[in-house]
Amino acid sequence: MSRSNYLMIPISGQGIIVDPGTKDIIQKAMVPPFGYTDLLLYSHGWWTTAQTAMIDYNRFLMGLSPIVVTADAAAGITSRVLLGLGVHWPAMVSEDANTPLTVLQPFTYFNRAKMADEVGQHGGYSLLRLALEARRDASLDPPRIQLVGHSFGCKVVCAALEQVAETLAPSGLLNEPIVNVVLLQAAFDNNALERGESYGRVLGAYPKLRILATRSDLDTAIGEEYVAVQRIMNLFGTPTPGLGASGPSAGTVAAAGGSVALQVGRGFPIPTAGSLTGRLIVADLTPLHQANPSGNAPFAGHHSDIFHDEIYRLMTAFLFS
Repeated sequence: MSRSNYLMIPISGQGIIVDPGTKDIIQKAMVPPFGYTDLLLYSHGWWTTAQTAMIDYNRFLMGLSPIVVTADAAAGITSRVLLGLGVHWPAMVSEDANTPLTVLQPFTYFNRAKMADEVGQHGGYSLLRLALEARRDASLDPPRIQLVGHSFGCKVVCAALEQVAETLAPSGLLNEPIVNVVLLQAAFDNNALERGESYGRVLGAYPKLRILATRSDLDTAIGEEYVAVQRIMNLFGTPTPGLGASGPSAGTVAAAGGSVALQVGRGFPIPTAGSLTGRLIVADLTPLHQANPSGNAPFAGHHSDIFHDEIYRLMTAFLFS
């Protein structure tokens, strides 16, 4: 990934991009002399400060990048130029990790779930639209759009895609971009991508869109806590499973035209391109998590147990093959 660059994009809880210079940066980045071939937008989830986000982003990118570089070299690819945009949004009650207000953090769940959608609908949407329109106005092919979210960060990237679809689909601008979406232990309903649901336009609006969604039986945050929260919200309803625990609903699989299932365990190699055909890939991380008991956190289980070469290899094949 020669000449690749990574930027941190602060976005307020209302989805406002805090840095007023971001628009100019994105517009300049999409045209020569930069010539970025890939735009990578990634978002953290709930209970994450700016400091933690930077640490996690650095750890994840430094784990992923060497595998991408090695795979590119093996394939003879020398032209990849990636612009990475790491979103930070106020997922904590305070950026001060030592404040007594931290005890209130568990009670921000509903607010931050809604906030993640606001961040995507406004801030994430703006970043994607700026990039697509800048390339169009310069008569250039669109960049390959790579989106990665973890937990509530999956809401951020999907809400961004949903808003872009609602706004730009009639223009035909979405017919050409290659759009790859990685949903790492998504903290939203397993049917949210079905038509009529929160992100129901996404699968139909982007002809060249593909989704890689991970799930795990050992993700306690989604498998148990997520369900418990729904019971509190609706005492008389049946909880909808979370995507990060159960995988996508049957309706989502049907809307995607089927799915490919993978088991990811210790030593999982870079998949061949042919094994990742189809619009929806569902990767079961349960074997990998079973082999890593130290990744089990109180209350959350293996929800954030995502810093593994096996996952980096899977993502490399999915995003960059």
